[in-house]
Amino acid sequence: MASAANRPFWEAVHAAFDPWKPVRDPALFVERDPAHNPAHRVGEMLRRPYGDRRFLLVGTPGNGKSSELFHLATGLLDERLVVLLDVYDHFERVVGDPAAADRVQPWELLGLVGLAVLRAAEERFGHPWGDEPKRLARALARLRGDEGDAPEVDVGRLVGAMAVLAGGVLSPAAAPVALAAVHAAEKAGPALRWNFPLGLPGQRARSDQDGEVQALLHVVQGIVRGLQQAYGRRLVLVVDGLDRVRDDEALRRLFVDSSILSEIGCDAVFTASIPLLHRHAQGVRGFAVEELANIPVLDHADPRRAGPGLAFFRTLVDKRLAALRAGAERGGYAVPEAPFPREVVDLLARFSGGVVRDFVKLVQVAVDPAWDADAAAFDRAMAERAIDELRRLKETRLTSDEIDLLEKVAADPDHRLPGDETAYRLLRDLRLLPYPNEHTWYFPHPLLTRSLVKVKTPGS
Repeated sequence: MASAANRPFWEAVHAAFDPWKPVRDPALFVERDPAHNPAHRVGEMLRRPYGDRRFLLVGTPGNGKSSELFHLATGLLDERLVVLLDVYDHFERVVGDPAAADRVQPWELLGLVGLAVLRAAEERFGHPWGDEPKRLARALARLRGDEGDAPEVDVGRLVGAMAVLAGGVLSPAAAPVALAAVHAAEKAGPALRWNFPLGLPGQRARSDQDGEVQALLHVVQGIVRGLQQAYGRRLVLVVDGLDRVRDDEALRRLFVDSSILSEIGCDAVFTASIPLLHRHAQGVRGFAVEELANIPVLDHADPRRAGPGLAFFRTLVDKRLAALRAGAERGGYAVPEAPFPREVVDLLARFSGGVVRDFVKLVQVAVDPAWDADAAAFDRAMAERAIDELRRLKETRLTSDEIDLLEKVAADPDHRLPGDETAYRLLRDLRLLPYPNEHTWYFPHPLLTRSLVKVKTPGS
């Protein structure tokens, strides 16, 4: 058998292109066009030292919101206290029930935010809390209906397993410190699960005006206010992961039927999934809704042609390749001279639909034939194989009604969104994608137009 000289490199590529890992390293972050990037505008507004600013960043899952939020948060550290909480990660790794995200009540999420701020302040800012943890425990216990046997709160144990990122200052005169990840524990202790289980089935809905909900809000506001006063800086709360909530009623419950999450008393950015924008955007209470559309890899006038977004993915590959070169000696692999030909990168970018996670998935899948062949570079056949594999997954159980709607959107010169349940379902499932322009426009995921969804030539 011939020497497998390049296989260690492709193993490193597979690890470097992880579709489920947001970009945390600034050297790997790729800037979007500011003209079509609401996260850029949100960052500018949050730097202004006046007014209360609360935003709901909406977009398709996997289109880079988490990376944008992390970049936004780090850019604010010179001027703000920043706490970033990944709610879905908490449900998945700590609560042990991702489906609980679809059942969570606004007051439960409010309590989780309070715990996150307690944890961040203690772990990252060295902030000495007084009776705030006990007050929060009592408020939550009353809402749970178990006030009589509510335990004392040990902040380190109760929120020690939360997935929290925090940045800020150690004292008013100290220099800012970088955000540091405090990862969720692999296993949460029984006391943690008993103390604050989220999204329990059958949990009674509570109005914002419920006295016990207002009492909880008052406690959380006191926690936030005390932290801001102690360090003389405004707090920016960034809550990620809610874009993975798929249940429409859950989103309505959090942001339309309730306004309590906008009343915490600090600037805030929350995420939400794309159907919320189209079903309830005009009814969202307390938040300005901003849409992060996908990278425009297709041309609006003729989506059969490539759009300007290909440059984003070229830069993404160049930055990750540079990191691979820098780590080659330590990783025990050699980097071939040109492993990512421009033609292949552009092809994968177009068929990713501008969804960053789909692009990274395509690269990972293309690694398999490259590793098998011990190749020095991707070739078009490897890219085509990866595209075809993901195409089959994307086409699974697509109905004739859905295909008809996708073809209708593709044939519309303006590529507008139909206002029916089928369109919302296709958006949720990443089969119909939004793109930025003067107005957002829509087009079937390019994987679907490969063979199943017919796209006519403009004017035909």
